[in-house]
Amino acid sequence: MVGALVYLTKEDHFIPDMMVVCEPEKIKSDGIYGAPDLVVEILYPSTAWNDKTHKKDVYAKCGVREYWIVSSAERFIEVYLNNNGEFILHKIYPVYYDWMLAKMSEAERNTVVTHFKFSLYNDFDISLEDIFYGLI
Repeated sequence: MVGALVYLTKEDHFIPDMMVVCEPEKIKSDGIYGAPDLVVEILYPSTAWNDKTHKKDVYAKCGVREYWIVSSAERFIEVYLNNNGEFILHKIYPVYYDWMLAKMSEAERNTVVTHFKFSLYNDFDISLEDIFYGLI
């Protein structure tokens, strides 16, 4: 879901860049009431600080289960998982340029992650190439 207002607290209402809501009862005509299961924020110079501090803290305290910060400029995804109202960095998934891959040994290239799973669904396979399509 993209572009919907999320009502988390009396003071905190956000419009995430993307989200997944697994509980249909949270979805109302004027927005989402309660924590989405996944929130994705794409870093922009004007919003990066807020996405990585205040919004991240509020999302965690309000029960968002997974939070992704996507940097199209630096070509990586930070995945945070909620642990008792606090986000813990689970993994960073970088995308490597071809010239970087060429400098790696075969063993190093074999460890490069090109897909990962959404923690709530084992069959939700995420391709880094698809996310960064046109930037790779």
